[in-house]
Amino acid sequence: MRYFQFIEPYMKKTLFFCAIILVLSSCGGGSSSSDSGSASSAQACNAIGLQARIINGNTCSETGSSVLRVLAQVDLGREVVNFPVCTGTLVTPNTVITAAHCFLESTVAGFPVVGYAVYVGEAGSGQVIPAADIAVAPGVRVEQSVGRWFNDAALILLKSSLSLPLMPILLSRSVQTGEDGFVYGYGAREQGDTTEGLDFAKLQSGTMTIQNVTPNHIFVAFSGNGVNVCNGDSGGPLVVLVNGQPALAGVTSQGSKQGCVAGDVTTFTNLQQSDVLNWLRKMIPSAYVRTL
Repeated sequence: MRYFQFIEPYMKKTLFFCAIILVLSSCGGGSSSSDSGSASSAQACNAIGLQARIINGNTCSETGSSVLRVLAQVDLGREVVNFPVCTGTLVTPNTVITAAHCFLESTVAGFPVVGYAVYVGEAGSGQVIPAADIAVAPGVRVEQSVGRWFNDAALILLKSSLSLPLMPILLSRSVQTGEDGFVYGYGAREQGDTTEGLDFAKLQSGTMTIQNVTPNHIFVAFSGNGVNVCNGDSGGPLVVLVNGQPALAGVTSQGSKQGCVAGDVTTFTNLQQSDVLNWLRKMIPSAYVRTL
């Protein structure tokens, strides 16, 4: 199932109900489909303090990770299940930033969504932390003339605090065209059929070269080689390095080609967009920022 089918550039998100329900108890799988960038996948894991589990691969250890699964709590009638829908990043002990479009549907596979949560840790042995509230960035919208989301960001305010590393937000400089950006997510791992491998079981990462930057968006292109973000990676972080340290520059929003195939252009919400940045400063003044 694909949400927002009226929008040609599809969301980097999909919901494959039967398989994904099992993820929190048993399944294996992953995220980013295979872009270009000068750094290795292992470097992407290391950039945020995680170990690469597969040599020259793109799966990161989730121990101590600030990148988390975003869950919709779905009422099946007899029980409420936690259903992974997106990726998010911990920016304060009780706040996760993700994409606003992750919360714009009231049902999953026809069943009502009754709440949200995040999942911390490895699939099958982690912990569900419920959300107390969801805050959506001001001015979030689709501009049909360009087929693109604007201000596609949201905050998950958790009921309890987490003792995990926090991802600092980039403030010290603008993102530069041509620099490496590190991407992370729990989404599909195969091109074409984006339900293949979409079980949200593994945190995957990679490096993409930033192609263009505007006040509202950051863009990367997938040539067919290397790494690409895909369905399920919505809301995940785009990270750049500042003096060798990671900083959160963008949030995964949408792609231009169904199936995440060659020629796909991914759009990230630029967190330095003035309305979004002012909103973040108001909502989470305690958030750690990268200023050096």
